[in-house]
Amino acid sequence: MRLSETDRECEARACEYEKHRNQAAAKQTFVFLHSLTSMRLSETDRECEARACEYEKHRNQAAAKQRKPMEARKVSDSQMEMIYLIRPEHLNGAGRLFGGKLVEWMDELSALVAIRHCRRDVTTVAIDNLRFMCPAYQRDMVVLIGRITHVGTTSMEVRVDVYIEDMNGMRHPINRAYFSVVAMDENERPVEVPGIVIETEAQKAEWEAGERRREMRLQRKKEGF
Repeated sequence: MRLSETDRECEARACEYEKHRNQAAAKQTFVFLHSLTSMRLSETDRECEARACEYEKHRNQAAAKQRKPMEARKVSDSQMEMIYLIRPEHLNGAGRLFGGKLVEWMDELSALVAIRHCRRDVTTVAIDNLRFMCPAYQRDMVVLIGRITHVGTTSMEVRVDVYIEDMNGMRHPINRAYFSVVAMDENERPVEVPGIVIETEAQKAEWEAGERRREMRLQRKKEGF
């Protein structure tokens, strides 16, 4: 009887041990399979991401090939002239044309010239060589002439000359500046602009000077000025 009870007790303990061992083995198997599945999913994710990047690359290349090159435009196509008569509200405390008002007119004209050239919205990003040569007074007729002198990938340089025109039609220069203007898309991001057709030696000289001004702007930006 004692041996029988002992046998049954040993058998029960053996069963309990086997049960726990099977449970432990099952947990280890689950962990292994879970790790393997995670590894496979991770590899699949990386493969899908690589394929998506490759697809996007080929799509962009195809779009670039299909995109027609922008037709260059003549300087005369966008050249503009504006005339203002100086009134009392345009004067500063010394009785002369307020410089800020003149720069506002120049900036407005440069934007219109750039819009004519690229046929998009634009924004002014820099002004170079702004020079106040002579004053202007009430009832003076101020003439502004703007034209494209240089273009980059998304930017345009517009030269604005300002004159006082007398009663005899003679024009006397009082200011000049170069405005750097960038074309913007619907999301206000820079967008490509057409080139310009160089037709005269004067336009060629302006283009070359525009290249030098661009290099100086980049250098000033690099140096923090």
